[in-house]
Amino acid sequence: MAKIVAAGSIALTSCSTSGLQRLPVGVPSLAQGDQLYRHVLDHVVADRAQIVGSLLIDPRPLLSSTAIDDVTAADHASTNTSDITGRVEITLDMGLDTTSSLTWRGCGFLLPGRQPSTDCPADPVTVVVVGPARSGGAYFPGTARDDRESGVIKGHNSVRIIYLTLGRYGRMVVAVDLVLQQTPTGWETVEKVPLVIIE
Repeated sequence: MAKIVAAGSIALTSCSTSGLQRLPVGVPSLAQGDQLYRHVLDHVVADRAQIVGSLLIDPRPLLSSTAIDDVTAADHASTNTSDITGRVEITLDMGLDTTSSLTWRGCGFLLPGRQPSTDCPADPVTVVVVGPARSGGAYFPGTARDDRESGVIKGHNSVRIIYLTLGRYGRMVVAVDLVLQQTPTGWETVEKVPLVIIE
């Protein structure tokens, strides 16, 4: 397994819509949460460069820890029904399919010479899991990227997105922070910040 800290960020064209759930001080209210979640999924669908094979959405909200960089352990995301129901409804309303990334918890990381595994899907899929919004900019412990305080000053919120790409030979994980700005008409994406790649 190789864990790579991604450097730099990818600036994106702003797009408005909306997003997510209950959060600490300085982040969107519960009423705004569904709008933010929808906005994040709009971004995921539009950002096809990150998707390999079929796109599936795991509606379990990631836990709020900024250290989360994988989703194949049960303690990485909430299993509270009340946290999941609204996300399932939005995901299906957008025409997207849902799954649980725990389905493939036995699918190991990509390794040289690895043989196909029955614990992995036969056809490639990308499972996306979305965290709650955090006040401030992008941040991952142990890296040089720490925009928490500067992001608060700018009025930014960040959402951790995990892309879990699986195929018959194993899995790869990419963790990014999507930095957002709330506007009177919805949400705008400020930038997508790659944080960690595990393969």
